[in-house]
Amino acid sequence: MITDALPVCITYVDANQRYRFANRTYEEWFGRSRGVEVLTRLTYAVVPAFVSRGSGTIINIASIVAVAPETLNGVYGGTKAFVLAFSQSLRHELANTGIRIQVVLPGATSTNFWSIAGTPVEHLPQEIVMSVDDMVDAALAGLDEGEFATIPSLSDIEQWEAYEDARQALLPNLSRTTPANRYRDRHGQASYTFS
Repeated sequence: MITDALPVCITYVDANQRYRFANRTYEEWFGRSRGVEVLTRLTYAVVPAFVSRGSGTIINIASIVAVAPETLNGVYGGTKAFVLAFSQSLRHELANTGIRIQVVLPGATSTNFWSIAGTPVEHLPQEIVMSVDDMVDAALAGLDEGEFATIPSLSDIEQWEAYEDARQALLPNLSRTTPANRYRDRHGQASYTFS
């Protein structure tokens, strides 16, 4: 099988619409979100071979919109958040298998994405647009450094680490047997009733 010989799988979910959510039909948005299925299928195709041989690298290209979904539309942000969450889960599930997982979160990159989305890249503030070559070089440097998450334009990696530390700190508090105190009335009971 061809997947037996692959050392690296690189995925990219295309959902490149800058339009507001309400300005498109369900069918248009659904077509854009199909990339999530493709990413999942590609990953599913390579993981068994990677696990079997105890090595392999999966590089998933997300976007900074994965952590800042309000900067574009909900479908684009949602698909990129899926890529990040999927990568985080894979990293956890495939720990100790010899498989490396990297997720790349580029900012605005000088590609035809912008023209297709309705805003030529020339119309963006040029100080936020990275060249494709620089983005790829940074992603590969991050891979060489062993980074799980590579954000090519983020100068201070401690900002990402603080974000990740805050996310990890939430985990033990996200599921409990009782609602948080702020959702309870003064008698210790849930304060909302359905009629």
